[in-house]
Amino acid sequence: MFMKTKWNGTLYVEEPEVHLFPKTQRDIVEFLANVFNHCKIPNFSTSQIITTHSPYILTSFNNLIQAGIAYRKYADHDELKQKLEKIVPASKAIYPEEITAYAFADGGVTSIIDQETGLINAHYIDSVSEIIAEEFDKLLWLE
Repeated sequence: MFMKTKWNGTLYVEEPEVHLFPKTQRDIVEFLANVFNHCKIPNFSTSQIITTHSPYILTSFNNLIQAGIAYRKYADHDELKQKLEKIVPASKAIYPEEITAYAFADGGVTSIIDQETGLINAHYIDSVSEIIAEEFDKLLWLE
């Protein structure tokens, strides 16, 4: 039960990926999005600050942001909204204006939200995977 007085709160989650398999990391992101979306009621305000190094966490957020974009795009298309609901329920969707993401590097802070798409920039998500894959390819061709 929510009281009628105004309440503001911030939920801090540090490194939710610690000791978790990738699927569970995704589940945690979906849970946090669900909590955030259910707190959108009058006189109730909340925010979440999440720190992570996990590409699974960032990619999971991107999926939910893309779902938010799709819900907005297909607002007047019942058939497409029903299909979308089966992929990502509306209760988990995140709209681009509801999220910010930053990277701390080289002594500074940089937004990693792509201004054109509203998604977290894939370069920050995939950059180390590319390096690891290139290294693996070099090792394979060493023979």
